[in-house]
Amino acid sequence: MKLNFRATGKRIAEATKSQLSRLATNKFMRYAAHIRKVRIDVDEQPCQRHGMLTICKVEVLLPGLPSVSVRAKGKNMMQVIKRALRDSELLLARQFNRAA
Repeated sequence: MKLNFRATGKRIAEATKSQLSRLATNKFMRYAAHIRKVRIDVDEQPCQRHGMLTICKVEVLLPGLPSVSVRAKGKNMMQVIKRALRDSELLLARQFNRAA
C-alpha cells in the first residue's frame, strides 16, 4: 500500500506526515493486501457562512475493483482527515463484503 499525501496552501511538517501515515495504515490494515494506493488531498475553501472550510478527498485504488473515493468537510485538518478515512473504511468493508 502506497500513501500519497498532498495539501495545497499549507506546509505540512514531517511529524504530521508520519502521523497521517500511521493513521491511514491503522485504518486500512485489514485491507492492506488488497489496496494499491491511497491518495489524500487536503484543500481549503472559503465559505460565506463558516469562514474557511477544510476539504479532504481520500481515494483508495484497488486492483481489479472500482476505486473508492470519499470527500469530507470540516474546520480542522486532522478532524477532516479522520472523518474521511473512517468513511472510506466503511465503504471498503461494504465493497469487499459485496464482492465475497
